[in-house]
Formats: sequence, C-alpha cells, structure tokens
Amino acid sequence: MDQDVQSVELKDKASSGGVPWWVVMLVFLAIVAMYALFADTSTLWDRDEPRFARSAMEMYETGDWIVPYFNGDYRLHKPAGVYWLMDVGLWLRNYVWPMSLELAVRLPSVLGISLSALFTFFIGKRLFNAKTGLLAMVIYPTMLVPLVIGSFTAATADGALNAAMMLSIWMVVEILLRPRWWQYVVLTLALGSAWLLKGPVGFAVPGLMMIGTAFFGRGGTIKVSKRKWLALVVVSLIAAGFFVAWGLPANEMTGGQFYEEGIGKHVVGRSMTAMESHGGSGLLGYILTIPAYIPVLIVGVSPWVLFAPLGLSGLIRGHIGTSKSRAILWGWIAFPLIMFSLVATKLPHYVAPIFPALAIMIAAAIVARVKGDSPDEENGWLMTGVWLFNIFVGAAVLGGIAAPWVLQQGKVGYIYLLSIVLAVLTILVMLLITYWTSKKRLYAAAVLTSLIFPLLTLPSAMVLLPQVEANLKPSKQIAAGIHEILGQGVDVPVIMSGYEEPSLVFYINRPAGEVVKETGSDSAAISEWAHQSGAGILIITKKNYDKTIDKYTQLPLKKLFEDQTINYSANGKPLDILVMGRNMTNDMLARAEEVRKEHEKTE
Repeated sequence: MDQDVQSVELKDKASSGGVPWWVVMLVFLAIVAMYALFADTSTLWDRDEPRFARSAMEMYETGDWIVPYFNGDYRLHKPAGVYWLMDVGLWLRNYVWPMSLELAVRLPSVLGISLSALFTFFIGKRLFNAKTGLLAMVIYPTMLVPLVIGSFTAATADGALNAAMMLSIWMVVEILLRPRWWQYVVLTLALGSAWLLKGPVGFAVPGLMMIGTAFFGRGGTIKVSKRKWLALVVVSLIAAGFFVAWGLPANEMTGGQFYEEGIGKHVVGRSMTAMESHGGSGLLGYILTIPAYIPVLIVGVSPWVLFAPLGLSGLIRGHIGTSKSRAILWGWIAFPLIMFSLVATKLPHYVAPIFPALAIMIAAAIVARVKGDSPDEENGWLMTGVWLFNIFVGAAVLGGIAAPWVLQQGKVGYIYLLSIVLAVLTILVMLLITYWTSKKRLYAAAVLTSLIFPLLTLPSAMVLLPQVEANLKPSKQIAAGIHEILGQGVDVPVIMSGYEEPSLVFYINRPAGEVVKETGSDSAAISEWAHQSGAGILIITKKNYDKTIDKYTQLPLKKLFEDQTINYSANGKPLDILVMGRNMTNDMLARAEEVRKEHEKTE
C-alpha cells in the first residue's frame, strides 16, 4: 500500500545512516576516474568531436566568447556554453594539469556524466531510499549509452547537457515532494545552463518530465497547485533569458545566421526532417522509424539488461515505491521518449536523459526483490533478464574476438591473444553473474555487473583502440608527421583534397584564423596552389593526385610521406593519402625522410 510523503521522508532519513556521505563521494570519484581513463584511450572521432573541440580551441585563442568558429567559418549548430566549458579544460591543461588534449576537451562530458550519477543518487534517495539511490548511482554510469557519450565520444555538448538536465529534474522532484525557495533558484540556474548548452532541447526533457509527472500523478497522487505551476513557468522563462542574453548578440554579430541555422535548421529542421540520414526517408520511413528508440534503450542499458525486465515489471505492476515515485518515473521516461520518437531526426544520444530514470527503476526493483517487497512471480522476469544478458555478453565477446582478427588481417599476434584472454574472463564473469542471479544473490550479481566496464571493457579498449587508431584514424599521425617535418613553431599553409575530415583540421592545429583549405577534386585549384611561392603542405588522396597529374603532367611538389588507411567516417572507403610538400627546405626534406621511414615501419 502507498505511503504518504512524510513517511517516505522518515524512511529516507533512517536509511541514509546506512550510506555514509564518504561512500557516496568515493563512488563519485571512482566514476570520474573511470570516465577519465576511458576518455583518454582514443583520439577524437570524426566528425562531431573534432568540430566541437576545434571550435573551442579557436574561441580560446581569439578570446571571442560569443560566436564560435570552425576552420574560418561560423559554427552555429549549438550555443556557446559547451565551448566555454571545453575552454576551462584547455586552461587547466595549460596552467594546472598537463593532461592530453583529448581529455581536456572531453573533460566537461566526463564531469557531466559523473555529476549526473551523483544527482541520480539524490533523486533515487528522495523517491525510494538511500540504498536505491546509491545502487542507481552505480548503475547509471556503467550503462552503455552514458559511457559512450561521457567518454568515447565525449567532446560534444551531451555529457554536460545531461548534468544540467539532471540537476533540473532533481530540483523538480524536490519541488513536487518537499518544496523550498532555494530549489527554484537552483532550477533556474540549471535550466539556464541547459539552454546555453543546446538551446530549446535543453529545456525539453525537464519540461516534459514536469508535464508527464502531472499527467501520471493526476487524481490526487501528486498535487501541483496553480501557484506552483506559475512559479515553474516563471522559472522557465527566466532560464530562457540566459539563452536570449547570449543569442541576441550572437545573432547580431552573424547577421541573423545564428537563428537561421542554429534554431531554424538544427532545432526546427531536425524535428521535421531526418537530417544527415539519421531517420527514415519519406512518410513511410518516418512511420517505420517511430519505434527506433526501443532497441536503443534495450542495448543502451546493457549490461544492466540483466535486471531491466524486473525493473519494468515492478514499475508497471506497482511493485516498487509509492504511487508518487512511480508517477515521477513514468513522467520522466514516457513523455520524453514519445517526443523523441516523433521527432524526424533520430540519434541514440537524444534519449540519454531517460537512462538515469531507468537506473533508478532497476535499482528499486533489485532492492524490492532482495527485501521481499515484490512477489515471487517477479522471478520469471528476472530470468528473462538473464537470457538477454547472456545474449548481450555473448555478442560482445564475439565482437571482441573478431575485431582484432580483422584489424590485423588474420595475423595471430599478442593483441589477438590478449583479446582471447579477455574474452575468456568475460565469459567467466557472465557465468558467475548468471549463477548468483539464479541463487537470488542479487546484490552480489549487481556489484559484479557494475565492474564489467571498468575491469573488462577498459582493458579491452586499451588493447584494441591502438589498432583502430593505426588502421582507421590517420589524422593524428598525419598531423604529427607534418609537425615533425616543419619543426617546432613553424606554420605554413595547408590544403586538403579527398581526405577533408574535421579531425585533420583539429590535429594540424593551425593558429586561429589560419584556415586549412579544402579543394575537393578541383585539379585546377591544386595545380594553381602547387605553383605558388612559399612553403606549403598538400594532403591529398592518391586518386585525386593521379587525376591532377593526368591533366597537368607534373607538379613542383615533393612527396613527404604517405598513409594507407580506411576512412570509417566515409562508408569505410580505403584511402591512400599522400602528404606533399611545396618549396620545402633541405632540413624539412631530411626530417621528411625520417618520418617516411617511421611510417613504412608501421604499415
């Protein structure tokens, strides 16, 4: 039977004694450390990460804190908030802690997901109890989707945005259950930050969660007075003012292009039309992709798919929490999911703000089952989760074995042998988790499940990603070769032809305002550039170079080195990339010979 809010609060106070604050902070620091290690295992992934990161670097260098630029053009896809946060990471790198450049620009997402986990604890504690909150705090960051947006592809706005939305949702929960004046202040700041990170989208999830909670809590379960609604509307309008305060001067400085592109194209346009092939084509394609997020949620909660059926059953059948806590979870999950399903453009990270609610749902179901608060018939859903978990882990093991085999072209080296060892360990962990779950040792199974990513996936990433870098991501090594040839502090014009990825612009790292030009396959432009005076670098695919030579016979360029790769961001096309020099000095050519020898060793 449901209890009133006062009894829930008394329970929370009693149970919080079992979870000391130092334990919560220790878990928080462990999450930060895990995400920082993951974020530091790879170079930036094309194409979003280097675009965000390069724009932040140009803003840092120029001191223009209003209008973002990328390689000489406006970067108006998102508001400036994320670039400000990345610039804090760059400042820390330059003056406080000599971290890698990748970690510096990914730091906002690393801290964002970690803070989201901390806020998940507070929400879970308020809706259920401290034990549920702590377990949810562990579950959320060890799910696949948060891990990806908070570490592997973290140089974007999504990790920080999730923190702002989670803080907003926490304050909404507090206002609904136990309002205090300061919660409205924090909510204003949190919503304002979300607006500055991603515009209207930043307000969408907390706003829909408010409306959804009122809908599922109708009939007296959750009473929201007119005065409280008015206060929430005022808070939302003030928060939107943060965005307007930045957006008006940004729009003025760009001649109206910000609202045309940033709002008209990337907010309204993405809602109405599937952009960049992220969604179905035409009316039939749109209809068919409406349920696209269902598999995203199933895979995205992994490896916690083990307990997901148990959690969903507990929420649907009312076996977890009170009617108030269930209404809040339903409003948090259902309304945002419906909105994103109806939006034409679909990407996995769009539904990322739902995952903390799923973590709380799962944690509450585990605690209820251990305490015997849910009926024994729930054991059937628990075993369904075991089957789904084994399928997920089995697929991951097969992928972990196949990936190094493919990357090393069938060669059995130490990396492949390490992948076999990690696969065996993963299978043993899977079997142990399955055994403990079948014996109803759910806390033990949950602890071991939470360790899958830090103890098994992290070493796998450290083993496999260097091979991925060598075979699929040539930008950093190409840029490093160019910098070594030119010498420290030397900058010359650079143009790209055929391989024109944002990561190349990022790692070449020309001074802000100096553009890495793109010529496409324009042979005339390449020939004209080659005959200009002064030193310069041409990065060109062999296909485009041969086409130019066929037309102009000869170019006054020296081949510095070449790199054979597969461009994973362009449909996996194999590429032979030539780095050519114009008017190179003898010292540069001598250094190029050394670079060429190194590249031949690694091929």
